[in-house]
Amino acid sequence: VVLILTVGTTITAKALNFDIWRKFASWTKDVFHFTNNNSPSITEPDQTDAIEYRQLYDALAEFGISEKVAPSWLPEGYTHKDIMVMESPKVISVHAIYQNNDMELIIRIRQSIGVEPEQIEKNDDLLEVYVVDGVEYFIFSNTETLHATWIVGEFECQIIGIITIDEMKAMIDSI
Repeated sequence: VVLILTVGTTITAKALNFDIWRKFASWTKDVFHFTNNNSPSITEPDQTDAIEYRQLYDALAEFGISEKVAPSWLPEGYTHKDIMVMESPKVISVHAIYQNNDMELIIRIRQSIGVEPEQIEKNDDLLEVYVVDGVEYFIFSNTETLHATWIVGEFECQIIGIITIDEMKAMIDSI
């Protein structure tokens, strides 16, 4: 009976274009995260499993990630520093680090099926919910660092850096 109700509810929700398994954005004064009540706890991949890549798109392609999750534009002066993929049996996490003198810009893409959402510290206010092609990008700050975080399919994505909000939006627009 429970199985029939669950399947029936899921089918009805899909027919009404409502995803009952969707992750929802949640934030307090100090923390931002995505919530999903049906997520069992799964540990992050070990750093020792890291593989290095020269290009972000090469790393994404290697793991069959074809969704539009990564920007093609970077603010002036940022160059490749490090790109690696950490993999465990149930998690793929891509980290791309770019450098401009002593400043770093980080793009993180993490498969989020069954993964506890990451909590991100932030200042008091959410700066903006920026919507592009139906995707909500949550932009906020933590001290001097600007963050954007969003969900595309199975992937929880972030851009983190000491950049302007206009540069952040230009990066988002380039996805």
